[in-house]
Amino acid sequence: MWKKNFWISLLILALILMLAACNGNDQANKEIESENKETTDTRLFETVKGEVEIPVNPQRIVTDFYAGEVLAVGGNLVGADSDAFSHPFIQDQLNDVTDLGTPMNVEKMVELNPDLIITMYEDHYEEYSKIAPTLYIPWNTDADIYETLTLFGDITGNEEEAKAFSEEYDEIVAAAKEQLKDEVDENTTVGIYELTADGKLWVFGKNFGRGGQVLYDAFDLKAPEKIQTDIMEGDGYAEISMEVFPEYAADYMFMTVYDPENTGTALNQLQNMSIYQNLDAVKNDTFFINDFDQFYRYDPIAIRGQVTLFTELLLEKAESTS
Repeated sequence: MWKKNFWISLLILALILMLAACNGNDQANKEIESENKETTDTRLFETVKGEVEIPVNPQRIVTDFYAGEVLAVGGNLVGADSDAFSHPFIQDQLNDVTDLGTPMNVEKMVELNPDLIITMYEDHYEEYSKIAPTLYIPWNTDADIYETLTLFGDITGNEEEAKAFSEEYDEIVAAAKEQLKDEVDENTTVGIYELTADGKLWVFGKNFGRGGQVLYDAFDLKAPEKIQTDIMEGDGYAEISMEVFPEYAADYMFMTVYDPENTGTALNQLQNMSIYQNLDAVKNDTFFINDFDQFYRYDPIAIRGQVTLFTELLLEKAESTS
């Protein structure tokens, strides 16, 4: 009798184990199906090239320009143009990102198996589109940090991350303005300039990097009237001659220097000119030469970092004159 009971008990145990295994497999299969659904579900995204079918939640993104924008909203970046690796504000987020060179190496890109490519260069669009769904987003598509966050939050399916970044940015700006309210007069004018290695001089408004969104939008500082009428109401940037440089002067002047060979020649020549030496900002020590890599970028992470940099510059100047 005990033998019969033993075999019955053994059979029941086997059935229990088999049912548990089946349930476990079903659950695993459901999880796999859910993951696959997340990466394979697609939608149509409207672009200047028409509608493009892209993943609802892209998991392997490659870009030749928009690394900071993708990372700002928590997108999973797997490959980027070499320029991203000189971006001082995102270095700690690039450990697992492949440097694809400039222009990006197509063979290496294929090896990364991207499910979405984002390009700023129209002449690469057709080639990239053969590899994966590709979005062509022209340079300076968005007017400000908020529109940029909304756009890339939408592209990556990370709307909540984009909203969180925006809210954090607002808090950082509010804190910076509180620090500066008694140090920088609201009527102080600021100007943004760039000197190139071949000696060309440019003036910028608020939407072309170089810190414009911070100074003019976040800090609500004013440009001189000449910059408002000639630059901001025009194309937003313009090359000017050295002779008219004083006409575009401001109380605080911030200049980046594009000098990829780091020769310093153009800057030395400018600083030896009487036109430069006679600027009130130079005499008052309110003419700042800013690091190109830190200030020329205009993605959300760079802009957030520039808030801190400008705050430090302005506070240091205020303290030195108090």
